[in-house]
Amino acid sequence: MKIIVENLGTIRYGELELGNFTVLCGKNNSGKTYVTYALYGFIDFWEKKYKLKIPDDIINDLKNHGVANINLNDFLEKAQDIILKACEEYTEIIADVYSAQKKLFENTTFKIIVENNEVEVLNDEYHRAIKTTKTNSEMMILQKEEQSVNLTITLFADNSNVNIPDFLISHTLNETIKHLVFSSIFPNCFIASAERTGAAIFRQELNFARNKLLNK
Repeated sequence: MKIIVENLGTIRYGELELGNFTVLCGKNNSGKTYVTYALYGFIDFWEKKYKLKIPDDIINDLKNHGVANINLNDFLEKAQDIILKACEEYTEIIADVYSAQKKLFENTTFKIIVENNEVEVLNDEYHRAIKTTKTNSEMMILQKEEQSVNLTITLFADNSNVNIPDFLISHTLNETIKHLVFSSIFPNCFIASAERTGAAIFRQELNFARNKLLNK
């Protein structure tokens, strides 16, 4: 996976190839933190805010017939286009990642380029149930067999005639498809700063831990 950034902090143009373990080295103020936060910000944006385009016929089949099938290869084949579209949307709000003025990032671009063999549908069996809060009965089930690329979604209507809103169906499908197709390149992650900035942010916690040790 390759990260391409332009006009980001002190970086006019840069390319970064990510492997299973990647170390960024460089002089102070050379842009290491900028790149790291930009990548983390994108993964956070991808997970929490970016919405995949779910075909209308999938929602309609669920609402009208109670069952729908998604061929995950449809998203796999469009993976690069989907990621680039997400990068475009992310670039529009990247200033928020740094809590900075938007005008400072007017000319910034952020792109992720992936090879075809880097994105793959998870081979594991998958099962997820969405339940009501009152009766704990199943409203929707999503399941995929091992080694399969077909995701089956089943919608249930119980005696209380619970109506699942379209946005909830779309949100659940987004989470599931992202997990099954894109988790191979966008894993769950966190960021832990170990430099001066991190020490400043967490100084109260560090002082508390130090005092606790001294008291002992």
